[in-house]
Amino acid sequence: MKASMNIVFNLFLYLIICCPLFLLLPDNIGLISFVFNNKKLIVFCSKVLDGDTIIFDKKYYGRLAYIDAPEMKQRSVGKDNVPVGELAYKYLKQKIEGKFIKIKIIEKDKYGRYVIRIWIWNDKKRENNKVEKLGDINLQIVEDGYAVLYTFAQFESLEEKMRYVRGYFSAYIGGKGVWSSSGLMVPYKYRKIKRKK
Repeated sequence: MKASMNIVFNLFLYLIICCPLFLLLPDNIGLISFVFNNKKLIVFCSKVLDGDTIIFDKKYYGRLAYIDAPEMKQRSVGKDNVPVGELAYKYLKQKIEGKFIKIKIIEKDKYGRYVIRIWIWNDKKRENNKVEKLGDINLQIVEDGYAVLYTFAQFESLEEKMRYVRGYFSAYIGGKGVWSSSGLMVPYKYRKIKRKK
């Protein structure tokens, strides 16, 4: 009996002490993405870099899946010259910076960033005092008009793709977010033009 209790205690210590240390290992070989690919993790959003890129847990770069937000210096193409890149950045920053978020790592992109989906807990409570369920930030950004659909996105299902397409057209037709300005050049084309200069 004493021997089995000793084994259980040692196993418990191992799980409590050693497993969390595993997460502190350097990610030189993509260890985090190998171990956690397609799994959901709770992480801390350390910093928002622009409308679709973040730093989480102080050292990992994350690129939001399925969406393409205007670049930081990008402005609307019409007469009103709205700083649409800053609007998208401020929107995402207000939503997640300095908060714990739930992410799903989909893959690593060619720049070494983790392509991720993000969910947040709603701060509001329902009438019955239960916290509302998680909100899909990637989809909310599109629905609120602060990003377009990423041209080369590989959605997990057709149903999911249709949710994003409906959100995109609803924001566009409703003139939400950056669509309230006089015109928006798709960020992909904007980057292409900037690279040629």
